[in-house]
Amino acid sequence: MFDVSSSINVSQPLRIQFITEYFVDQEKYFFLILLHLNVALYIGIIATIAAGTMLIGYLQFIFGMFKISWYKMN
Repeated sequence: MFDVSSSINVSQPLRIQFITEYFVDQEKYFFLILLHLNVALYIGIIATIAAGTMLIGYLQFIFGMFKISWYKMN
């Protein structure tokens, strides 16, 4: 917080917000590591949305079958 608020005329080092170990020089491969983290995040988000969408579809199918079977019973 203090680094942001103070007006220092010095470049700040690039830092990754997540603690990971890639067994390579993180300063040299900073942008590739950042790309990897972003791609992994987007894939995780897409997988979560896809699983939720499938769950909603399954629930609509099941409730529709219950509605049909309830109609046939009455």
